[in-house]
Amino acid sequence: MKQNAVFLGATVLLGAVASSSVRAEQDVCDWLASQARQIMKARQYGYEMSKALAQVRELATRIEQDAEADGAAGAGATVGRWLESMVDHAYERPRFSTDQYRQDAITDFASNAMLDCRRAFK
Repeated sequence: MKQNAVFLGATVLLGAVASSSVRAEQDVCDWLASQARQIMKARQYGYEMSKALAQVRELATRIEQDAEADGAAGAGATVGRWLESMVDHAYERPRFSTDQYRQDAITDFASNAMLDCRRAFK
């Protein structure tokens, strides 16, 4: 699955942060799932894709600035590509009109992100 490759890339990049610590691995996967939840929530409630992409680019820029300060230049660009791909995947999925279906879509998208991340660490 294309999304697995994207998660793997982001996870490898964040591996420097995660090292081999199980706790750090969980932190990375929690962060990825949190981003997935927010992206799908935006999608389900009608947020424009162009605005979602602008926000993830802004986040990637902040991550890059922090990474450069920590000697990990390029981290923001890689995470940015991963987040943009996640936006693409979210906006390829249908938008629902009922709260229950919306919530299910959000939960499923975040759960899949968590699962893909955990698999990437194995």
